[in-house]
Formats: sequence, structure tokens, C-alpha cells
Amino acid sequence: MKKLIFSLVCIATFISSGKAQSDSLAQKAEETVYAPIIVAKLQEGKSYEFKNYCLNFEKVVADSRCPSDVTCVWQGQAKIRMSLDKNEERIEEKVITLSNPEEEGATFTLGEETFKIYGLKPYPTSKLKNSGTFNYYLQIEVLKKN
Repeated sequence: MKKLIFSLVCIATFISSGKAQSDSLAQKAEETVYAPIIVAKLQEGKSYEFKNYCLNFEKVVADSRCPSDVTCVWQGQAKIRMSLDKNEERIEEKVITLSNPEEEGATFTLGEETFKIYGLKPYPTSKLKNSGTFNYYLQIEVLKKN
């Protein structure tokens, strides 16, 4: 009798685990798959061409971000000058303030185009800030129009 009860419990456990696994697989099959975000690396003083536009990362105007290896009261910010040309003619130029794009991303518009910055690199450290040498670049995405 004990062997019969043990066998039934084993069979029930096996069946229920198989059902849970198939439910899990069905749920994964229904999940939405998103296309990867393509982020361009745009160095300071360089341009990124797309369609008939040219996005220019003119320069870093100011960088008061708190070094990553230091404790600060304020996280700081960076200001960058960007411009947009269309058919080799300047459309707009502006200074963009980046508070913390690494966590949230920073979206801005130039002309009719919208961009999202994912980071201004390198992020300062106390050693890097004291050296005074930065080879800045942006991690940036050109957002598609709806």
C-alpha cells in the first residue's frame, strides 16, 4: 500500500512539474522581443552623418561631474555644444546640459531631429580630472520619427 501511494505521489509530482514547465515555455513564447538600440560613438570635434544631416559634437563646454571615486554632495553636470547641418548648411546649434544621462538618458532636439544621449565618456575619476587630458565621446542614438 505504501509503495502504491508513493508511486502515485511521484507520478503526480512528475505530471505537475511537466505542466509548469510547458506553461513557462508558453509564457516565454508570448513575450515581446524588442530590436536592439543602435548607439553611435561620437567623438568630440567629430560628426555623425545620417540621411542628408550631419550631427556635430562641437565640444564639451563644462564638466563638473563628480568623479566616480569621490563622494560628493552634488553629482554635477556636463555641458556640451551640439549642432546640426542639413545639406551642408547649419540648421541649429545649442548647448545641452547633461545631469546624469548614464542612468536616465538625455533627449534633445535639433532642427526636426531628436537624439538621445546615453553617456558622455570617459566618466571622470580624481586621477583623470587631475591629468586634465580627456578624449570625450558621446554614446548617442538618432531617434526615429513616428
